[in-house]
Amino acid sequence: MKSIINTRSTDIQIKKVASDGTGVPRGLEGAVFQLRIKKNGVENLVSGIDGVSNELTIHVNGENKTFNSAFLTTEEALTLAGLPDGTYVLEEVYTPPGFVKMVGTIEFSVSLGQMTMITDYKNNEYIDFTRANLSISNPSLAILTMTNVPSAALPNTGGPGTAILYVLGIILTGAAGAVLIIKRRVRAA
Repeated sequence: MKSIINTRSTDIQIKKVASDGTGVPRGLEGAVFQLRIKKNGVENLVSGIDGVSNELTIHVNGENKTFNSAFLTTEEALTLAGLPDGTYVLEEVYTPPGFVKMVGTIEFSVSLGQMTMITDYKNNEYIDFTRANLSISNPSLAILTMTNVPSAALPNTGGPGTAILYVLGIILTGAAGAVLIIKRRVRAA
C-alpha cells in the first residue's frame, strides 16, 4: 500500500493600503507583519514560505529591530508563495510612523489552492478579501487587503499662548519684588 502525501501549496497576495481620506487608497510601505501557522490550538512561526523572511531587520528611531517569520509591505501587493494547507494567523507587529496599528490578528486557512477567511472581515471596514479564481481561463490569487488609517494629530501644546503667560508672570514677579524693596527702603528711612 502506498502513502499519498499532499504537497499542494497555495499562493496568496497581501496588500497594505493607506487611507488618506480621499477615497483612493494607496499602497503603504513599511508595515511589518508576522505569519504563524496554527496547529492543534498552538501557533508557531512559519518558515520556508516565499515572501516571508525568517529574520527581518528594520531601522527604527536609530536602532535595529528584528522580527522573526515576518515580511515588510511595499506599495505593491506582496505574494506569499508555497503556503501548505493549514490555518494561519497574521499579525501587524510594526506600523510606519503616522499610522495606527491594526488591532488584533487576522486568521485564515488555505486548502486545495483556496484561501478562506476565519476572521470576520465582512463587518470590518479595514479588511477586504477577494477569493481566488481557480478557473483555467482566468486564474487569480486570493487577495487580502488591509487598510491603515493615519493617526490623529496631537494637539499643539506649549505653543505661543504659554509664552505670553510666562512673560507676564516674570513681569509681575519683578514688579512685586520692586515694590517689596521700595517698602523696605521707605521703612528704613
